[in-house]
Formats: sequence, structure tokens, C-alpha cells
Amino acid sequence: MTEQQWTIDSIAHALPEPALRQQFLAEVNLAPLAAVPGVLDRWVSTVTEWQAAERRLDHIVDHIARHGEPPAGHQPTDAAADATDDFLQQLSASSREGRAA
Repeated sequence: MTEQQWTIDSIAHALPEPALRQQFLAEVNLAPLAAVPGVLDRWVSTVTEWQAAERRLDHIVDHIARHGEPPAGHQPTDAAADATDDFLQQLSASSREGRAA
């Protein structure tokens, strides 16, 4: 896969929720010029993590649709739930950092 050439528009469109898009655009627009690259890097990281998780989930859902069960070796676990919670907490922390900047 080739690396995406990110733009402010492509980052905004890749975010899964309208509220996140608004938050991203507000952070970019209100950040001091010197802070903009860091804001963009943080949001690109968020988007790429989200896209990777989405691909993994799509694979699991497709497998369940075809075979009636999750792929071999895949078990919903507390660790997966914890990882989801951790990701959401990181996303929330990123948004707080952006508002504080």
C-alpha cells in the first residue's frame, strides 16, 4: 500500500464522526502556526489507527457473514475491549490537548 498524501480535507473526511471532524478543523484553525504540524501529525496518527482497526473489523465481519463464526483464533476478549477503551481514551486525551493548546 502506498502512503497517503494527507491534506487537511482528506484528514477531515477520513474521520468517522462529524463531531471529530469539527474538533479537528477547530484545532487546526485555532492552533498557532508553529503548532500546526504537530496537530496534523496527531490527527493523521488517529486516522491511520482508526483505518487499520476498521480493516481488521471488516475482515472479521466478512468472515462471520461467510462462515457463521469469527476467524480461527479470534476470540472476543477483555483485552480487545480494553484496547478499544484505551484507544477512545487516547482520542479523548488528544482532543483535550488540542483544546488546551
